[in-house]
Amino acid sequence: VGVQRSHHVSHGMMTTLPFRVLDSEWMTIPSASEHGVAASGVVAHVQGPVEYWHYGVDGFMDRGWGCGYRTFQTIASWLKLTGRSEKSVPSIREMQGALAASGQYPSNLVGSTEWLGSMDLGSILQTEYNIQFRVLHLPRGQGVTMDTLKALKVHFKTVGAPVMCGGTRDHISRGILGVSVGSTVESSALLVMDPHYVDRGEYAKDSNLRSRLSRLGDAGWIRWHQPSLLVKDSDYNLCCPLPDEPYAPTTTLAPCLVQKSRQLQTTTDVFAGFEVVESGCGNA
Repeated sequence: VGVQRSHHVSHGMMTTLPFRVLDSEWMTIPSASEHGVAASGVVAHVQGPVEYWHYGVDGFMDRGWGCGYRTFQTIASWLKLTGRSEKSVPSIREMQGALAASGQYPSNLVGSTEWLGSMDLGSILQTEYNIQFRVLHLPRGQGVTMDTLKALKVHFKTVGAPVMCGGTRDHISRGILGVSVGSTVESSALLVMDPHYVDRGEYAKDSNLRSRLSRLGDAGWIRWHQPSLLVKDSDYNLCCPLPDEPYAPTTTLAPCLVQKSRQLQTTTDVFAGFEVVESGCGNA
């Protein structure tokens, strides 16, 4: 499995421990329109509490390469806080150790500053959590479609887990925590948690959670974005954890689903607009 190097730009200095957000508080984040996003539609988002993990949040500075690990930690916090798992959120070194122990990654991954994608870190769900995941693959040149948005909406309504988004050309991992599905892609929006934030003390001092979320949103770290944030000249893998679907060890790859040419006619089957590709999704 390929391991890729970082091309990230980061800001600031270290922070303290991650703070917890409840699902009932997501809607206290300024609306998409307040973020300059002209979205109007059905909103679905994470169900249950989740923690915001980002660069340096636990005292280990990983700016420039650790965004994928931090996004996975956000997912791991949701699994722990919602009772899907008894495991504590793993450190970056623990995740690297688990991947190296699988035999599919070099031993010198441990302690390195190499960055990993959704497929790499999603495999930890399988081997360490016994949880399957499904990947929505957005090929280069396509971008987000209505089928993508509808699939995310049903995922959040039926599963409620955060989604990990990894791209190849923009070399960035993000967490997707919600979706607003309008009648078109342009009238829709994604609620994005950006792990590239480094707290220099400006938000940690704010003890009012709603105020803190609003300020982070205004600064662009947890906010609504137009789907065009996922640029068309990159391909993306959206890792959707399925905590109620145990991982079958006989399966070497998570199902990789690619957009079909037709548009969805119904949302009764969340993945009706996608088809499985045997070659996998790559390393995004």
